[in-house]
Amino acid sequence: MDLRAGKALADYLEPRMEAFGDLCLGRMSPADPELARTFMLPWIQRLPDFLRGRSHRAQEWAVLLLDGVTASGRGVEEAMGYLRQFRGALFSFTLDRVPGVSAAELYALVLEVCDQHQEQVIACFGARAREMLNTAARRQRSMLDALSRPFLLLDGRGFVTAGNNEAAVRLRVSPENLPGLDFVGACPPETAQEFRRCLRQRRTVLQGESFSGPLSAGPEEGPRMQFHVQPVFDGTGRKEGLAVCMEPPESFAADNRYILDHIIRRIVDIIPLPIQVFDKKRRILHSTEFCEGTGLFDAGRQRPFCCHFNAAQGNPPEECVCARVLATGAPHACEARLDAGGESRWFNMAVLPIMDAAGETSWAACGILETTSQKRLEKRMENQMLSHQHGSLVSQIALTVAHQLRNPLGVVIGFSELLSRGLPAEQVPEVVDRILRNGLRCKEIVDELLNFGHGLPQDRAPSDVAGLLRTSIRPMLTGAQNRMLQWRLPGGPVMVECVPEQFTQVVLGLLDNAFCFARAAVECSLESAQGWVTVRVADDGPGIPDELADQVFEPFFTTRRAGGAAGLGLSLARSVVRDWGGDISLCRGPGGGLPGACFEIRLPEAGEEPPAEPVAEKAPERKKRVLLVDDNPDLLDMLETALTLQGHMVDRTDSGVEALDKTRELAYDALVIDIYMPGSMNGRELFQRLRAQIPGVSRKVLFITGDTLNYETQRFLQTEGVSYLEKPFLMQDFQEALGRVLQFAD
Repeated sequence: MDLRAGKALADYLEPRMEAFGDLCLGRMSPADPELARTFMLPWIQRLPDFLRGRSHRAQEWAVLLLDGVTASGRGVEEAMGYLRQFRGALFSFTLDRVPGVSAAELYALVLEVCDQHQEQVIACFGARAREMLNTAARRQRSMLDALSRPFLLLDGRGFVTAGNNEAAVRLRVSPENLPGLDFVGACPPETAQEFRRCLRQRRTVLQGESFSGPLSAGPEEGPRMQFHVQPVFDGTGRKEGLAVCMEPPESFAADNRYILDHIIRRIVDIIPLPIQVFDKKRRILHSTEFCEGTGLFDAGRQRPFCCHFNAAQGNPPEECVCARVLATGAPHACEARLDAGGESRWFNMAVLPIMDAAGETSWAACGILETTSQKRLEKRMENQMLSHQHGSLVSQIALTVAHQLRNPLGVVIGFSELLSRGLPAEQVPEVVDRILRNGLRCKEIVDELLNFGHGLPQDRAPSDVAGLLRTSIRPMLTGAQNRMLQWRLPGGPVMVECVPEQFTQVVLGLLDNAFCFARAAVECSLESAQGWVTVRVADDGPGIPDELADQVFEPFFTTRRAGGAAGLGLSLARSVVRDWGGDISLCRGPGGGLPGACFEIRLPEAGEEPPAEPVAEKAPERKKRVLLVDDNPDLLDMLETALTLQGHMVDRTDSGVEALDKTRELAYDALVIDIYMPGSMNGRELFQRLRAQIPGVSRKVLFITGDTLNYETQRFLQTEGVSYLEKPFLMQDFQEALGRVLQFAD
């Protein structure tokens, strides 16, 4: 450095230090002025000593600068930027102002000053970077050595980049020689192949895997190890190697004992339920104290609860649910029943897998909770409800019949009384005619009641439902109801095949419900599209809660029981509409532009078949094997004859027990079962046994019954979701229903 020029520059700067500092701050405009002032002022104060060749402690200033920018979250680039700003400020502040120093000399002097400070900053940063790397390496070494299992880090070629002392001992090399060791190349072929497969995978997900294989230990093949491999990624997300943890075989047994003991003490024993823990051989390893109070099969010490329930049902041991849990590792929960001493006991049972150290299912836990008292309470409540519903239905029918018969009977009694007192001869024929007409009206009412009781369908005919809405329904509404009701009807006729009187009653029932709950508006719309006719009745009331949406069509369900409703309207309406080939449903979400409830009737348009999906050409169907189970021999003869004519192979029986034996001997494509049969096993019990024996049996069964109004039958069919057909039925309906079931066999 030119000391003459440096001394002249120092003499010029010393009396003007404050002005120079203000210029530096103004030129820099840093985000944090206090941070810039912290390392700018020491640089300005030491600058004269540096220019005169004295001790200027540039290294200390470089440390101060790096500490400041690092603490503020910035990097070395920001520090170099500050130096460039200092250099520009110094040159502009002194240019053509220092006596005896030319512009070229001044420029060279300023560059030299800043270059030397920049060298100090770079040197300081390099020293810090090396220290950080050394610290990270020491931290990594400490972490690796703290692991009790052999651990290695491999690069993309399978060479060791780091490892702990346990790995060095297993590989019989010194810890210093681990880095750079070709680990994969030194492994036996079986193990090396697995590692190369893991290295070749380019998946960018943190998904590890485990495998076992021999480990090379010097010139000889070492013991088999369990290798747990996890991919390692660089800063850009690219896979750069593997993290490998080796588990010696002698640790498996100790780990498994620890795992099982930990689960038993920390989980199983604190649950206040009868629970057993057992191994794959069904040996009981532990039972909680609550097993003593169950009174079941020697407190469950001989075999697991699930195995006892399975044996009580007459199933072989390999069909127990615990066999599937131990094989697949998937938990299982179910309801179990035990019949003993003429009584039934009910339990909720769960079988859960327990994994060992290698991630395999080695044990299982079976817990039970007795629900017999709840079942009995539910049964009593059901009986009370059925009794109440029966009474409500009888009362409703009695009131209806009494109201319908009261008027014509009054006419018959009144004119009969007049005849008994004597009437003029010219009036007798007219009075007799009136008695006859009202007597016939009573007969019609009784016939309709009998038809209702027997469920006899009335004759259907093509009908204009738009005309029915206008001429049969609208005149039956009150003036207030007509003002509230908005009609949305097409201009022309809309034809469907139905019973006009029943269609009118169904729509009036829906409108009656809508008027009861509407606030200010009800809407009735009719539209026809793609072969279907849709009638919607919507209101602006509170709507139907989601938890009740699936119950509104159940028999006897109603929210208006206090008003005398029996809960049969929607159930009977659905039956009627389905008899016409359509359906009635509750719209999900607001319908018809109104926010309340919306019911929708869908019927096939008259003269058109409902659109069907195109059917691909099928291969010739194979003969199906069908099992018929019913206690009526005439019905069995009829069904067997019909199915045999179709080319099916048919077996028949009138016993649920015999049917169960047949299903164990032969595989059936479909089973036709009567729900109620005499004997020790009815249709429902047979189905429960079959469900535990045949996968997917629910889709192979067609129930036939004449008791669908029975509450228990309704609940069973709805809960199980199986196909069923009501007696009596047409053979065409039976063949279509069975055909849908047989589709599952294909």
